[in-house]
Amino acid sequence: MTLQHLVDRLQRGDLSRRQFMQAATALGVGTATAAILASGAGAQEASPAASPQAAATGVPAAGTEGQERGAGGELRIIQSQAPTVLAAHSATGSKDSFAGNLVMEPLLGYLPDGTLIPILAAAAPSTEDGSVAEDLTGVTFTLKEGVTWSDGEPFTANDLIFTWQWVTNPDNASVNIDTWAVIANIEAPDDLTAVVTFTGPQVAWFEPFTGSDWGIIYPAHVFGNDPANINGEFLSFPIGTGPFKVDSFAPNDAAQFSANENYREPNKPFFATVSFKGGGDAVSAGRAVVQTGEYDYAWNVQAEPEIIAEIVANGDQGTILQTVNTTVESFYLNFADPNAEVDGERSHKDTPHPFLTDPAVRQALNLAIDRALISEEFYGDAALAEANVLAGSSFFDSPNTSWEFNLEAAAQILDDAGWTLDGDVRSKDDIELRLVYATPINQVRQKTQAVVQAHLESIGFQVELAQIDPGIFFDGAAGNDQNLQHFYWDMATISS
Repeated sequence: MTLQHLVDRLQRGDLSRRQFMQAATALGVGTATAAILASGAGAQEASPAASPQAAATGVPAAGTEGQERGAGGELRIIQSQAPTVLAAHSATGSKDSFAGNLVMEPLLGYLPDGTLIPILAAAAPSTEDGSVAEDLTGVTFTLKEGVTWSDGEPFTANDLIFTWQWVTNPDNASVNIDTWAVIANIEAPDDLTAVVTFTGPQVAWFEPFTGSDWGIIYPAHVFGNDPANINGEFLSFPIGTGPFKVDSFAPNDAAQFSANENYREPNKPFFATVSFKGGGDAVSAGRAVVQTGEYDYAWNVQAEPEIIAEIVANGDQGTILQTVNTTVESFYLNFADPNAEVDGERSHKDTPHPFLTDPAVRQALNLAIDRALISEEFYGDAALAEANVLAGSSFFDSPNTSWEFNLEAAAQILDDAGWTLDGDVRSKDDIELRLVYATPINQVRQKTQAVVQAHLESIGFQVELAQIDPGIFFDGAAGNDQNLQHFYWDMATISS
């Protein structure tokens, strides 16, 4: 089936737009391109569909002609959240995968419009060329020739098999086990071919193999080809196929990288070394780039609009770029009881939360959070307030979801559900609406906490604020009871 065939069927009304999007994605078409086609080629529309973009063949190379490896010297990066590990399948957040992405690579990547591009794969698979099964139960990857790990060993299909086996081994506690668990088997008929069979049809067949969060491939030989080998040293000093290799790493502090002499593209990377510094806060990181010039790049300068404006106005060493993407600052609720223990474990899945499992309480929380105020005062635009989890594209904005700030309605819902106000705190069956609300330390998030606390307490909650150093909040190390992975709070705010 070709993309034109899908467009023709959509125009005739044989396919719904949802079915078209699923089928087009299976062909390797970017979500943004598919959305444009879907919106412009509906059934019985008179205008012909726009021509789809040509399939991407690899990472864009514009501006690299005549470039010499290492000519850029040192690149200095600072981020307020320091990396804890460099191996993606044990990462605790973007802070880790961003640093590790200098070293390790996936089979596929995404362009900004969602188009799949080959990284370690020779081409992005599709149903059109037969490499993705028509029923989406399997995919065949052809790998790039001549790729080696930074230690000189060849990259082969066995590395993909090993990565799947390692990630899905529960003893390794990989954060990506669920993403890779959709794979039933991987076979390697030769060194450059991997035949993947899924547990069932997978519309998002590409997810386990794509991007720096889920898709990173591990070197089988470094683990002795043993999926039971946790290899703790690899967390800090991974071997990769990417443009850089690790020279030194101090968890929750700094890392040094140098160009990988075995990297497959002889004119890359442009930089000879990368100095990666973590810690401090977002505002200081922004100042270190724009005002003092100590660093070249800072990630996630999350600060109020007036502070951003002040940094830019008083700096001549750089600027701050702001974009709207699919990341949403979200409130996460604990459906388990963080205060009850089962075999020494808190927030256990078999201990229901005493009140957040009540839909009425969650409805009240939803009505009592003023998204517009938070968006306007702390992010500079009330229009950024969002009700959808999947945001950043108008095509995917569901017309069936909306949000409202209404404290009176929130209080009424609690009244109707039997949560009565006795003094300052509501209760029901001797259970009080007392919750701990956590965020990593950040000026914007602390101000968000204050707004949320005031509104929730006005309708009968008691809210204790937990403000945790980002290095601790995102650190998954054993014995850390203040991290996101344990979630020993009732509610937390993070971006996702």
